[in-house]
Amino acid sequence: ESIRAEVARQVGDGVRTDDEIVAYVAERFGGQVLLVPRATGLDALVWILPPLITAALLGALWLAFRRWQAPSDATTTRRPLLVALALVVVVGVGGGVLVARQSGQRLPLQTLTGGIEDSTASLLAQARLASGTDVASAIELYDRVLATDPDNVEAITYRAWLVMLSARQFDEDLQRQAYGASVAAFGRALELEPSYADALCFLGIVVFRDGGDAESSREFLTRCLAGAPPAEVKGLVESLLVEVEAALD
Repeated sequence: ESIRAEVARQVGDGVRTDDEIVAYVAERFGGQVLLVPRATGLDALVWILPPLITAALLGALWLAFRRWQAPSDATTTRRPLLVALALVVVVGVGGGVLVARQSGQRLPLQTLTGGIEDSTASLLAQARLASGTDVASAIELYDRVLATDPDNVEAITYRAWLVMLSARQFDEDLQRQAYGASVAAFGRALELEPSYADALCFLGIVVFRDGGDAESSREFLTRCLAGAPPAEVKGLVESLLVEVEAALD
């Protein structure tokens, strides 16, 4: 209830975007609160019990109506009772399985019918959460953003950054391909938003670490710091800039 109340307050205030609200909830209450119950094992009861209870209530009402209409007889009473019980089981289990299957097709943070959770802001929030533990899923989420919003500078930039980080684990040929693609993507992001600090920071890091171009790196890193990047990025860039300056001396 406290999570629902907090989300309602954030939405009501209207001062945070969808992704900011999701990130806030994950930070305050833990990322596990955003997970969807599994559709198997004991977790399946979460989906089956509500429709089962509803079906039981409907069956009881139907049985009471039949008893009111028909004379009380052992045979006539037992038959509607069996039918009612069968309907309760079929409707309850069937409804629960349907909902569980639908939930199993969703990623964390997604709703049964889509809606706000399928928005660009929500997909970006999911990608940020996934980037620290599941790079492949994060890249896929950025791809989904770009499929509907090809000029989204955050998706372009962070997808390129994750691709470059992943490529460093493989052979030089793949690294060169990733380097060219990443630099081009950062350039595209800066065409769309020339002062975007994240793209400037990542471009400065990549051209120095992977391209060995200290001169260009210094330019990009200096512009990055002028754009007031996040604190964690700022510290990384400042320490790297010291290395870049030393390489130029």
